[in-house]
Parts: sequence; C-alpha cells; structure tokens
Amino acid sequence: MTRGRGFAAARRALIASACVALLGVAPTRDPALLGAPFGEDAIAVAAETKALLDKGASAEAAKLAGAYLKRAVGRSELYTLYGQALLKLGRKDEAAHAFEEALAKLAPGARDASALERKLLEADPLAAKRRALFKKASRALLESATKLVENGNAERALEFAEALIPIATAPERDELAALAEKIRAASTEVSLDAAAETEKPSGAWPLYEFTSRHYRLACNLEPAVVERMGAVMDDIWNYYVQVYFDGDEGKASDRPAKIRIYPSRLEMLRNWSGTSAPLGWWDPGAWQVTTYDTSSDMGSLDPMLVTLFHEASHQFMTLLEGGGSTPAWINEGTASFFEGAVAMADRRVLWPDAAQGRMDELELVRRQGKPTVADVLAYADPGSYPGEYYSVGWSLVYFLQQYEDPTTLEYAYRSLYARYRTDVIKKGTPSLQLFEELFVGKDSLGKFESVDDFTARWAKWLDEEVYPLHRGDERRARRLAAAKRYVAAADQARGKKKAKVPEQELLLRALGHVEYVRTKVDREPDGAVLELQAQLLSRLGRPASAAPVIEELLNLADAGKAKLDPKRYAELEAELAGYDKKNAALRNARGRAQGFALEARKLLAEYESKSAYPLRAYTFARRAAAAFDGEPELATAALRLRDVAREKGVLAGSVCALGGPSNAWATIHSAPPTEFGVADDRVTLAAVRPWGSIATQTQVQGEYEVRAKLVRSGERFRSSMWGVVFSGTVANDWLVFGINGSGAGFVKWLATSNGGNPVERPLRLPGRFDPPIGEDENPEIAVHVLPDGRAEIRVGERAPVTVDLPRALPASGYVGIYAKDAKLVLEDFVVELFP
Repeated sequence: MTRGRGFAAARRALIASACVALLGVAPTRDPALLGAPFGEDAIAVAAETKALLDKGASAEAAKLAGAYLKRAVGRSELYTLYGQALLKLGRKDEAAHAFEEALAKLAPGARDASALERKLLEADPLAAKRRALFKKASRALLESATKLVENGNAERALEFAEALIPIATAPERDELAALAEKIRAASTEVSLDAAAETEKPSGAWPLYEFTSRHYRLACNLEPAVVERMGAVMDDIWNYYVQVYFDGDEGKASDRPAKIRIYPSRLEMLRNWSGTSAPLGWWDPGAWQVTTYDTSSDMGSLDPMLVTLFHEASHQFMTLLEGGGSTPAWINEGTASFFEGAVAMADRRVLWPDAAQGRMDELELVRRQGKPTVADVLAYADPGSYPGEYYSVGWSLVYFLQQYEDPTTLEYAYRSLYARYRTDVIKKGTPSLQLFEELFVGKDSLGKFESVDDFTARWAKWLDEEVYPLHRGDERRARRLAAAKRYVAAADQARGKKKAKVPEQELLLRALGHVEYVRTKVDREPDGAVLELQAQLLSRLGRPASAAPVIEELLNLADAGKAKLDPKRYAELEAELAGYDKKNAALRNARGRAQGFALEARKLLAEYESKSAYPLRAYTFARRAAAAFDGEPELATAALRLRDVAREKGVLAGSVCALGGPSNAWATIHSAPPTEFGVADDRVTLAAVRPWGSIATQTQVQGEYEVRAKLVRSGERFRSSMWGVVFSGTVANDWLVFGINGSGAGFVKWLATSNGGNPVERPLRLPGRFDPPIGEDENPEIAVHVLPDGRAEIRVGERAPVTVDLPRALPASGYVGIYAKDAKLVLEDFVVELFP
C-alpha cells in the first residue's frame, strides 16, 4: 500500500472515532447545546459539587459530578468542578480530559478560558505543546485544503477538512466547517426546512418582504427561509430561461414576478376565486405566484418548493405566448415537468427527472381509463384543466423531452416539441389537430397511424423504461445495464465529429445512472459500480473526481470487499499514482501533513514516557493520526493506547443531549404521528401506526451508548410499543429496542423498500429481563453498541442482555424515538460517544 493510498482509508476509519474525546466536540454536535443543562438538576448538581469541594470532600464531589455527566450534558462549570475534584485526588489524566471538555463548552472569548487553560496545564504539562501543534497544523492544512478546492480537488479537500475539525479551535475550526459545508453542497439538494434557524411560533410568522435578483417575495415565513428561497428561485429562473428561450435572458421580462406565500392553505384560498382548491397558482394579471407554507399541514416546506417550481414556470409560458395562448396540456405539462427539477445547495439546478408525485397520480389515472391521451390533447377550455389531467400532461411532455431513439439514442422528439409549442401559439390551430399534423401519419417521425397508436408507444415506454428505472427491485440492474449501453455507444461515437449523439453526452448519461445507483439504491459501496464510475470520470476528463473513486475501490479490494485481479489492481494503482503525481496541491498538502505527523510522534513519545497519562496519550494519538494523513505509526499507537486506557478504567466518552429543533429530526415513516415534539429536556411521541424519528444533529459512529428514561403514558394495549432507535440512517435500516404492551423487551430491524413504509423484522432477544418490567414502571434504559456488531441492553438495575446485530452498522448513523399504539416521553435522552 502506497503512502497516498493509506491517506483516505486510514483517515476515514480514524475520523469515525476521533471526533469525541479531545475537545469534547462530537460530530455535528449542535452548537446551541454546548454547555446547556439537561434537566432541572444541573445547577443543583454543580452547586452541591462545589459545596463538597469547599468542605474538602473531593472523592464525593468527583463521584457526584461524574455520575451526572454519565447521563446528561453538563455545563462548563460542572466539568471544571469535576476536573478540580479529580486533580485533588491525583487523577491528573482524567482531570485534564475534564478541563478540555470545560474549555470546549466555553463561548469564544470567555473570561474563564485563561484560568481553565492554567488548570489544564497543571493537570497535563504537555497540554500547551499539544494545543500549539494542533493550532499550527489546522491553520497550515486549512490553507492546503483551500488550494485543493481551487484546483478542482474538492473530494480530497473535504477529507482534509473533516479530519482537521476535531483538532482545530476558533477561528480555524469555523473556517474548516464552512469549507466542508461548501464542498458538501455540491452533492446536496436544497432543503428549505434546514434553512430554518428558529422554531416556528405558535401563530403565523409575520409577513417578511425580500427582493432577490429576479423576484419580489412577500412571505409569512421565517426571514432566513425567505432569503434562501429567493436564492433558489433565482437559480431556477436561470434554468427557465435556458429551456424556454435557449438561454437568451433578453427575451425574459425585466419586470420581476412577485411570490406571495400565505401562512396556511385556508388563508391562501381566501384570495382564490375559482371553484377548485389548488396548492398554488400563477396570476398573469397580477404577475404573481401564490402558494402557502406547506409545513402548516404537510410538515415540510418541500411540497411548497415543488409548487413554486411549477407555478413560476408559467411566467415564461406567458412571455412566450406574447398575448396568444397555448393548450393546457403543453402549458401545464411543461410546468409539471419542472416539478422534477432538483435545486442543489451549490446553486446548480439539475435537469428534471421524473416527477414522483405525477408518476403516482398517473398510475391511478391509467387504471381508471380516463382521461385518455386524446382527451388531454383535445382539452380546449381556457385556463387549467381538471386535476386528473395533470399527470397525463406531465407524462406527454416528459415523453417528448426524454424519449430516445432506440437505434441512435437521440432525444427524438425534442425538436418537434419546440415546433409544436411555437406553431400552436402562432397559428392558433386546435391542439389535437396540430398534434396529429406533427406527430401522426406515415411520414411522421414515429410512423404513428393514429393518436391511439402514439398512445400505445407512450404507454409502452412508461411501463418498460420510466417506471422500472425509478421503482421496483429491477431499477438497479436496469440502470447499470443502461449505463453500459451508453458506454458501448460512446465507444462507437469516439472520434466521430458527426455522431448522432456526441461521446461526451453519452458518457454523462451513463454517469447519471451510475451515480443514481450509488446515492439512491446501494447502501454499501460496490466494487463493480465504483470501477464503472471511475472509468466514466476518467473518460470525461475529470481526474480530480476519478482519483478518490479509484482510491475507494482499491481500499475495498484491500479489505476483501471488492474483486480485482492483480493486473487490474496494478493498473488502477498506476492510474491513481499518475493523477496524484500531477496534483501539486495534493502533494503539498500531504507533505505538510507528514511534517506535522513527525512532530506528533515526538510529542506522543513524551506522553508515553509519562505512564500516568494513558487517556491523554490515546486521545492525542487518535486525533493526530486522523488529522495527519492517516499516519500509520500514530494509528497503531492509538489502537494500543486505547486498550491501555480501557484497562486502566479511564476511557471516557462525550455525552450529547438528543434535542435540537424538531425539523432537524427525520423519519422513514409516511403516516404522521398523533403528536411529536422536542423540548430542552424531553422528546415526546404519540402514534397509532408504527412511527419513529431520528435526531440528525448528532451522528453516532463506532462505539456509543444510548440512554433515556422511558415514560409510558396514555392508554395501553397489547399492541403498544415504546422504544428508542439505537441505529439508523435518514433513508433506511433502523434498529429499535423497546418494551411492548406485555412488558417484554423487543429488538426489531426496520427496512424500507421502494420508497414505501418500512418492513419490520423482529430479532431474537436472547434471555429475558429479570424481574419482568412492571406495568407502571418507567425504566431507565441503555443500549451500548459495540464495534464488533453486538449491542448490550440494560433496563434499570437488571442484568444486561446482549444481542447480535443482523448486519453491519452504517459508517455513521443517528438515534431516536419509536412508538406504536402508545404515547412515549423520553427524558434525559442522551448518547455517549466513546473515543
């Protein structure tokens, strides 16, 4: 294994557990929670600990503070008192760790920082050297990561930034976090829910007005959300110009459209004069898009954004018409086509994919048999058509935009779509008649004999090409087959100036399918898919993107998780080495990291010469190895020192409260709960059907322990379940422990399939909790997850039960709450992350 190869593989493994102990900064921990008391007794515990210290009862003070910090998040004051007690007891190693935690919980520029740093230095004489090294390294490597981004090596820069955040202090830590967020935005969809900075008030948000580059917004929404939405709509505006006017902004109106967002659907509909009850509309007379805050009845702003993408596109059709008119199917169908657009956080807009909501509606319409394609094409009444027509109109536009000639792979009907749109406005020919003139007849492109013949081809395409690519068990195989078909066609088009479809475009289509499989289907990396992705990126001339994919593939092969014959392995290693050799920014970054790693090894030797500091030695080695290029000597030392710290009984974790705003929680269930709320000291859930939610502000990795008091309230049934999610991702694979209506413990695995509700599979729980869990008992539970695939479960003071987990846990996941036919309150809900 080459030096460069070790960089990513070792670093990723080290980062997973390096984000915990040194400064008490857990992965993605919510800054608002740092130092916040968890429970009403926090201040009392601190006061009692101080009183015990004042009386000279250091052992009792350490015991009291330590017990509290095992179950809750403490203030900086309590960690300071805990450190003082440990210091007086001669437990300097643990005291230094506590003082580090206290420093991490202080606000920037706090007056107590200097005194705490002196205490830390008293406990750990090497603390100043340690901090100085990490400060110098984070500043220098931040510069290197920034240069990597500037040179197009965003993935490599992200690896550096994520590894450095745990060792950095302000202001470098904030700059590294901002850089990492900027890089992630390139592959992250916009979320207006995530843009929220404060909890929604009990009433409506006051009206907030904001002017973006292309829109005037007047919204009953949080100001931060309105401003983010303005940026998103400016991005989609540019996209409308590309589609409607071939990128000619001069054809677009200088008059900005107004976007009015009402606080609820009811208030919005008070301004609607029609007979239906739409989700929004475009008013050309007022030059205004109107919709409402969909979080008021749907729990999210995502449906509002889809409505905005649809309704705002009507502005451009109005401009295109120039006082004329377009048939409803092409007007509404094109607007619905934009519902599949995806706005990315880095300001890109992706070409519309199939709009999932319209696909669902279309299935129902086709089963009912009405309206037919001919009905939709012939609809001639002014304004919009009935709701059941929309999905058919969408599918017609989607067909005309995306249907590929089976032989040439050209988008066969795009030019005819544009011609139809122009002719129907200029000539005023009835919509069905013009469609027959352009799309039907022996000389037509598809040789369709009638609209019914066209409909048959449309239906066959939907059933054989569209739906199987988006749902069902075959979507993975179909997409990979399509990608390989595009690659074969690209091989044929290579070097041909007059190819029907250029090589680059075919490779991009193939890459789209591969990336869909990687991001939306596969839960674990697949060697064959990675190899295909690397080949495509290399052929597209994207070495900076190909290199980390090749590196990941080689690391999988090293771990026995991907099959590569020796010849192919050597070819890929040579290709990676060639990319990296030409990458001066990467060589510079790795050179700097190796220099800091040498300094770190020297400081670690000083720690190890002081045998009384196994915890400090371990946390230093772990952080340094993760930050400095996955340095093998430091990584090996970290594993050895971890065992020493565990044997000495000083391996400490970092406790995080599981809270944050309710919109930072995610679910894989579709049916809404009866009640869900997040407060400072509790999480509440009431649900009839199975429902759960995970806290996405705190990641869990490696070894950790979830703890909570289960307060079971309300009516109870034999079918009732109260529990905690102790592992899960935002998309799939949840593991739940809880208590059922009979008072027995249970463990189950929840897995989703094809976007539906999760399937629940019970797991065998070896042994029972003795004594049985009482009907009126609200026990304290703990689930200790171990890296070897086991979970140790405790209920109150009962003997623990250990369960083997059914599959490998995700590299990073989340924990949360779960209930069925029950109401549950989780009090003192925390996770302890072990280094």
